[in-house]
Amino acid sequence: MVLDLDPLHELTQLELLWRERSKEQRPLLQPDTAQARYRALLPTVSADLELRNLLDEADITEGFMQALALIAESELAQRCAAGVRNASGPDWGVFAEYLAEAVIAEAFRVTQPPSPLQYSVEARSALARRMVDLLQGRQLGLREFATAIGRGTLAAAGHGAAAAGGKVVQHWRGPFSAAIQPFVGDIFRYLAFGEPLRRFIASQVLSARPPVVLVGHSLGGIACLDLLSREPGLPVAHLITIGSQAAQLYRMGALPGLPDDQTLPVGFPRWTNVYSRHDLLSYLAGPVFGDLHVTDVEISGAQTMPAAHSDYFNRPALYKLLASSLDAGVEPVAPGAQ
Repeated sequence: MVLDLDPLHELTQLELLWRERSKEQRPLLQPDTAQARYRALLPTVSADLELRNLLDEADITEGFMQALALIAESELAQRCAAGVRNASGPDWGVFAEYLAEAVIAEAFRVTQPPSPLQYSVEARSALARRMVDLLQGRQLGLREFATAIGRGTLAAAGHGAAAAGGKVVQHWRGPFSAAIQPFVGDIFRYLAFGEPLRRFIASQVLSARPPVVLVGHSLGGIACLDLLSREPGLPVAHLITIGSQAAQLYRMGALPGLPDDQTLPVGFPRWTNVYSRHDLLSYLAGPVFGDLHVTDVEISGAQTMPAAHSDYFNRPALYKLLASSLDAGVEPVAPGAQ
């Protein structure tokens, strides 16, 4: 996983995201409000007995305390907290989640000998959920929303489904909007302010030793496709998109660098698009761009949404595909058994 190599990766990207916000936007609260909340809640993390039990089970208690002191008190974390526009809104939930994942990744990284649960999705998820709860960053997830809607609809069935069902939707509109806002907001921000991200990707491509394999997950896949559509001359040998919405944006005419009445430019690199039938945010690219231009590869696990959107990185088949593409003389291998 990316966080195993660089635990600060997501926090670094979050800081860039905050920085690229429109200058016309003003904080909904004073900038120091989120920072004050951060300072007030942080001590609850190290003092919580439930979290301590989870850390003991994973055998990373000492490493976690080191990581918490290193990352939570870092200037990067402070800047990310300062960028939160509303300490009671979705921004805070995103920050809390990224901070928790960074601290947990660093804890596993520094623990020696390695924890037997280092690559356990269940253990990491339990630790992250508890830390996010302590930071009061939990937002209603899509799974909880769907469950609530289902219960509400069933209850309404005996009392006039149309009228009562409408009330259920009205009741859950706010929490649902809060849950999807971070994801939708990321795409909107990219469509409006994507140039710095494209320039960053291009600089990394130009500084890398060839052959260059460019890998993008979700929004990253959108940005990579957008960049290479604009600049097909960049020295990229192979593009790999994972759980990406790029094809859907293209069909909607919403991909900035490639209008829907144009095809991929001459010189566009070989492209593999990884998707999962369980990931509702992944889309086939072959039927949209043509099978001669892109190869769709399914890598599906047992996870459902929203976990399925990042579950690719828990699948050995993905790393087999990436390893094969890094060898310039070997075509990417579509996995058989997932």
